[in-house]
Amino acid sequence: LCIEDYANTVEIYDRWNQAVTTKFTNYANNWDGKRGGVPVPEGVYFYVLNFVNDLGEPITLKGYFNILY
Repeated sequence: LCIEDYANTVEIYDRWNQAVTTKFTNYANNWDGKRGGVPVPEGVYFYVLNFVNDLGEPITLKGYFNILY
């Protein structure tokens, strides 16, 4: 799966369910890990990725990732 090949949106939240970024439209794996030009703190973050696959089916993927410096 190459997300750049699909129209998509991505949202990223911190552990307190606060949005870390504005909703990305047509995200291309290019988030720099910053909020307002400042690197986000180390920790666990939650993402929600929405796109429509080749069959026209809406897909939502959710998961966690860790930022370490």
